[in-house]
Amino acid sequence: MTPRGKLKDIISRGLVIDIFQTEQAIALDWEIGSHAEEINKATFGDLFGSLQWILGRHAILAVSRLFELPNARYLIRSIPTAIKLLKLHADDLPIKKKPFVIGKLVQFGHRDNQLNRLSDTEITKLIVKEFSESLPSTAQASLNDLSRALNALKAARDKSIAHNEAIQVSEIPKATYAEIDRLIDYAKKFVGVVGFGYLGVHYESNNGEYVLRSNAERASMALKRLLTISGVLKDSRFE
Repeated sequence: MTPRGKLKDIISRGLVIDIFQTEQAIALDWEIGSHAEEINKATFGDLFGSLQWILGRHAILAVSRLFELPNARYLIRSIPTAIKLLKLHADDLPIKKKPFVIGKLVQFGHRDNQLNRLSDTEITKLIVKEFSESLPSTAQASLNDLSRALNALKAARDKSIAHNEAIQVSEIPKATYAEIDRLIDYAKKFVGVVGFGYLGVHYESNNGEYVLRSNAERASMALKRLLTISGVLKDSRFE
């Protein structure tokens, strides 16, 4: 597989799917939580409480996958793997949308007049530098909010979900949905820049919004319709 093919595989079959599944799980969990009183009153609390538990674990696994470190034995579809690929093949990955990538680097604080004189390889190295320096890492969990959030997620995954260690729940770091949102925002920014810049695939709109977010929220909208049709929720159209 060519470097471009590998990059496309990592993004389209890995990062995009994990971002989608995380946002879908969070949207469903939020919808259930927003109507907890009505759901409990209708005696469906056990069902939807179990669904929330499953959704939370699913979100933790999906976000953790986004930041898995490269593995020499097999391809890991993660942001660190994509960054490593860009670094190793900077000479072999021509930029499809160079003005777009330059514009993103300007947003990161680089000077426009200097960037226009750089080759694709040099610009790719800048992209690698920008995302490498801001990449959350469990090895640096005390340095910034993103790293602390990732550390909490991976601790929950490794000690509770994946291996079910005999450990007190209070000993496992906690990550809030707000922290998960920040990790997902980082992943969406990476996909938006690299996906369009190198592959020509739009993952964000002209105003910077991630285009697949609305798709991820469709399931939660369907759930609200189901709760309304079943009588758990009142239909506001008739109030």
